[in-house]
Amino acid sequence: MHRIMVYRQRTQARVGNSTIRNRHADIEILLTDAGTIPPHFPQDFEALGNASAGEINGLLMAYNQPVHGNLDMKRNVSQDI
Repeated sequence: MHRIMVYRQRTQARVGNSTIRNRHADIEILLTDAGTIPPHFPQDFEALGNASAGEINGLLMAYNQPVHGNLDMKRNVSQDI
């Protein structure tokens, strides 16, 4: 049941985030599989664009995504999470 609740929350957050057009609008938080908020989750797309390589790697690892590639590639993947 926990997995279903997390999946639903992430689905709703993704839908909401996909409609954001203002880089300063708040990003809806996506919970991890454990139902937690990853450290350094960006507040908005501007913060995501300014995140360090270490912060991006932390986000990708929190969502079980690969961390190889250059920083621009990682930022693109992290926006799709």
